[in-house]
Amino acid sequence: MNYRSLGATGLTTSEIGFGCARTGSSSNRRETVHTLEQAFDSGITFYDTADSYGLGHSEELLGRVFRGKRSAIIIATKAGYRVAQVGSLLSTLKPLVRPALQAVPWLRKSALKVRSSQLHQDFSPGYLRAAVDRSLARLRTDYIDLMQIHNPPALVARDSAVFEMLDSLRRQGKIRHYGVSFKEPEEAAEFLTVPGLASLQFSVNILNWQRAAIVAEQAQSRNLAVIANQPLAGGPDILAKAAADMLASGCRTMAQSALQFTLQVPGVSVAIPGMTNRNHLVENLGALTAPRLSPQELAAIRGSEIRAAG
Repeated sequence: MNYRSLGATGLTTSEIGFGCARTGSSSNRRETVHTLEQAFDSGITFYDTADSYGLGHSEELLGRVFRGKRSAIIIATKAGYRVAQVGSLLSTLKPLVRPALQAVPWLRKSALKVRSSQLHQDFSPGYLRAAVDRSLARLRTDYIDLMQIHNPPALVARDSAVFEMLDSLRRQGKIRHYGVSFKEPEEAAEFLTVPGLASLQFSVNILNWQRAAIVAEQAQSRNLAVIANQPLAGGPDILAKAAADMLASGCRTMAQSALQFTLQVPGVSVAIPGMTNRNHLVENLGALTAPRLSPQELAAIRGSEIRAAG
């Protein structure tokens, strides 16, 4: 494993992290646990989750798997989505109906749709403070390495009360650092000048690298860590449609080429591909040992107008 500085936090992170968006809702919990354990044994130290992932089950799983190993990992979580009453009821009933959800794919998809529709945003200081306490309990820890505000609108960047509360939580030792998390780099750019931020998270991949590289460079100049989500550009199907010719290689898979490309964008501290099984893990880790993208390959990708299919 290779390691990098996480901005100016003083923390050192594995350059490949573990995106935990699906760990709380995976239909094969045992495989997810084995994947997390193998990731740790392979040197991955950065685990990115959120209180809304699996309605808290992702955090709970990390708390169980890494109990006794807390000081050896970096936990980055997020808050800002409040679950309405129906979603809370679904979460309560999930242990009872899980066998049916696992056996019937369409039923599982329907439940996920209902759950997603029950999420709405709340960035009030009181709600975020309570959310941190709930995350601490689920993670079985007394501190969070990186607390991220989850997809906030631009106006939050000008809400000093939010960041005063986060500073207070940092002084109390409940969080070590705080940042913001988004889907698109342009959204993250709105927060570049917010005092106290340690990190920006946004998508960095072969489909948006030009836009992402601008924001990553600006973040780097301000000593902000850049956490690259969606480094595989949405998965192998998207890669195959959008950039198969440039990523195809006899010495690495398309996913490995895409991951290498993201890691070579200046300013990126850690890339966090999503992984739900050990095959995903092994393939992603293979990006570290496969031959590096050559200057010619990098130039071909950077010089092409790659667009997401559809």
